Amino acid sequence: MQKAFDQLSRLAKGSKWGRLMHQPMRYVQGLYFQKLVYPRTKQGRLVKTDTFFGYPMEVLLPAGMDIYLLGGKSHDSELRLAQLMMQQLQPGQTFVDIGAHLGYFTLLASKLVGDTGRVISIEAARQIGDILAENIKPYANIQLQRVACTEEEATLTFHEFPVLYSEYNTLLPEQYQDADWLADNQAQKTEVPGKRLDTILHELDAQPNLIKMDVEGAEWQVIKGMQQTIKNFPNLLIVMEYLQDARENHNHVKATEALIAKGFQAHLINKDGQLSPITAPQIGHYLAKEGLESDNVVFKRG
Repeated sequence: MQKAFDQLSRLAKGSKWGRLMHQPMRYVQGLYFQKLVYPRTKQGRLVKTDTFFGYPMEVLLPAGMDIYLLGGKSHDSELRLAQLMMQQLQPGQTFVDIGAHLGYFTLLASKLVGDTGRVISIEAARQIGDILAENIKPYANIQLQRVACTEEEATLTFHEFPVLYSEYNTLLPEQYQDADWLADNQAQKTEVPGKRLDTILHELDAQPNLIKMDVEGAEWQVIKGMQQTIKNFPNLLIVMEYLQDARENHNHVKATEALIAKGFQAHLINKDGQLSPITAPQIGHYLAKEGLESDNVVFKRG
């Protein structure tokens, strides 16, 4: 698996010519769809592809273009997260994917924890959730929860954007009010059940080792809904997408402060998947210095 991942990483960081030569027909077809077809129709195209770790999955173009062309998510932060998972997750462990989207990290975790492990995959979006449900069908170690993970047990209003911006689906759309893409990509409102992570894990009798959350501004709400989990599992690793200070990152800051108050230390993920400690005030400076809109921050005790 590491050899295939290294190839993915090289392609992701290489030239457009290298990606074209890797999958010439797919590259041309994908580019044609993304640049010419999708802008006119705003309708996604469902395609099947293989991942670098050997699991097939369906992706909805253009949102899953990198998985379709390269076999994996190609942003540097996503490459480093995959490397972390390959190092940290062991057979028999439990991974929780909050904001699973199409299921890329859910499926990778399923491969890593094996038949004796468990993956809890949580996704609130309807269209994306339907594709996720199909992607996980062959794997008995994955359990899907089609809810919004938050601090309250209630029906919530969820906002789903068109395919290209579906990774921004959120409970808190006001964070995008100044985005230049919003005018032509208005969200649809849907009603979804909200559920505490503590409740989900208790009902499933699950003991998490690694929790990944990518919830577009609802991080603070997720943390408030997992206080028993934080208390009961001292060796828990929590991975949280963290936005730069220039964006609406108040909930990321509050979530970070809450975790630090519970004895967690923030860490960045190095290119080799190892962790480097960082103080909370330094996170924003690091993102600005590196020119990153966001990155994954890992929280662990000790």
